This record gives sequence, C-alpha cells and structure tokens, in this order.
Amino acid sequence: MSGKLTAAYSSLTKFIADQPEIEISESVIGIPASVRPDFYNLFNGARKAFVEDRYSDFLSRAEALLKHYHEAEQKAAGLLSFEDSAAVSPVRRFLQDPTDSLTRQLFDLLFDLLKGRETLASFEQKGAAAIDSVASDLYRAGYERWAVLSLIPLLIPNELLRVEARRLNPGEKSKSMLHSPVDSVPAPVPSASFLFDQPREAVFSVPDFIIHSRAVNRYVGIRSEFKAGVYNAQNRSHEREWYPVETGLLRTLESGPTLIYAAEEAQSVALVADVGRFCRPDLVLWCVQTSSLGRAGALEKISLIHDRIKPLRGSFLIADEPWTEQLEGQVSEEVHCITAGFEPLTLQPIIEALIKQPENT
Repeated sequence: MSGKLTAAYSSLTKFIADQPEIEISESVIGIPASVRPDFYNLFNGARKAFVEDRYSDFLSRAEALLKHYHEAEQKAAGLLSFEDSAAVSPVRRFLQDPTDSLTRQLFDLLFDLLKGRETLASFEQKGAAAIDSVASDLYRAGYERWAVLSLIPLLIPNELLRVEARRLNPGEKSKSMLHSPVDSVPAPVPSASFLFDQPREAVFSVPDFIIHSRAVNRYVGIRSEFKAGVYNAQNRSHEREWYPVETGLLRTLESGPTLIYAAEEAQSVALVADVGRFCRPDLVLWCVQTSSLGRAGALEKISLIHDRIKPLRGSFLIADEPWTEQLEGQVSEEVHCITAGFEPLTLQPIIEALIKQPENT
C-alpha cells in the first residue's frame, strides 16, 4: 500500500474507531447522519488516494483529453449544443471528472475492506483490476467524442436536425422482433440542441444529430454509443441497405464504433436501427488510445469492425498518439488510419471520403 493511501486509510479507520455509533460489520452498515459527512469525506479520500497514486499517468492523459474536448465543445457551440440526458452515462461522467469516474469502481470494495472481507493486499489487487477493466474504454470513448465534435466545423453545417424517437412508457417492456409493436420513425426536425447520450428506453436507434453539410452537399447523420431499437419501423428508407440485427452484429456495434450516414434527404438517415434491422453506414470511425492497445491489436480490431459492418465508404482508425512502428494513411483499400492527436484538421480525410462516391454499393 502506498504512503498516500496508507495515510488516508488510517485516517478513515481511526475516525471509525473514535465514533462508536458507526457500525460496519458483515451484515450491517450503520452511519448516523451526524457523522455521515465526515465519514464520506474520509472514505472518498481513501478511494481518491488509491487512484491518484496508482493512475497518475492515466489521469494526466485524461486531463489533456478534457482540455481538448472542451476546446472542441466550445468551437462546436457556435453551431450546436449538447444537452445532458436525465441519466448521466459513464462516458459523460468521465468527461466531467476522470478521477471521480475511476474512484466509483472502489465503492463496494472499500466497504468490503472495512468489513474484513478483503485484506489490504486483495483490496489493491481487485481495485486495480476493476479500474483497469473500464479506464481504457472510457478514455477511448471520450476521445471518440472529441473526434465527433471536431468533425462538426469541418462539415460546414447550414441546417441542423434532430430525430425525437419516443421512449417506452412506464410499464412497457421490450419484446422480440416478431412481437414488437410497429411505429413510424419521426421526421427530422430543426433543432440547435442535441443529445450525445441517447435514452436507453428509446424505441428506435436514431442519430445523435443530422447536419446538412455544405462541405459534403448532403445530409450527414452521426451516431455514437449504439443501442438497438425495441420497435419495428414501418417506414425504413428504401434507399438504404439493411442488415438483420443478430448477436454477432450487436457485439461489433457494442465495441464502440461511431457510425456516419450521408444521403440527399434527411429522412433517409433518420433511422440507425429498429428491433430487427440495422442500417448499413457510409463510414465507421473507431478511436484508439495507443498506450493501451498496440498497433497489431488496433489493426485487428478495426478490420473486424469493418468486415462485419461493411460501411459503404470505408473505415477510419483514429489514434491519439503514434505507435513506434509507423501506421498512417491507407492501411488497405477500405481501411485508413489517422494519427490525429488533438488536431482537428487531421480529420479532413473523413470529409473527403463522404464527398467521394462509394465504389461498393
């Protein structure tokens, strides 16, 4: 146990010992209101000490990401803004406070240590494993949001649209494709405010936003953090190609690619998926933190994503830093790599891919 964590944990256990009204045992947690604020200040301090000691390098990278994310957010704010959804997603929480996001993984485990279920050694081992299981994915998803925000000015928007997919009513339950209700996908409507975190209970999967792009001269819809719909859509676009929603496809989509659609009409890109069908995208973006995934692993991942989704205009692997071995430009005819860092203009090839007519339809 590090010196900082040792001191913080000792302060916590001393406080508990000095407050006989606090009861923490195998089956009981009793913390009276009179001492609860002081208890949780020390409790949270111990969790924070663990994270700051063990993950200082990661937190430094996360702070750099936050700085550039907020800069991209401010540049996009002149064009559109994003609302906070009712339920804060893990990615949004990470972008608000990376340290707090990681310390959340230690809440139950620290109580288990206080109860005697864990030793200090097992607490450190399991705590590190819990944080390691989420940290790189949170950073990758946050970096992908930076990339999406940075694309907005490059698209040169002159019209902004939003699709308001209704939510399941209280008591409604999602059903299988054969038994799900049928409903119409709403028409995109003008808006300047959008959700990066689409409601989990939305009946359809729709774009986070739709832009009419002067750069592309078409409507462009972008969707991150995919979730399948729970209703059947009666007005899927006949201009698009649709894949059956099945386990292999869902696993690929849940790995975090951002989906980009382009069409002459906004309604053609208003639906990403319903309960049974997924719309083939024009482009796929997948971001990677190079310090957590090597070149070979990143290439394998983007290739698997590309081969399963088969986007019309190709796939882009976007790296935050270069690998030791150079990986840049065109990896194959359809898969490209950009070492973007935090330079928005490096994303211009994505715009060019949307302008160019697809070779495979």
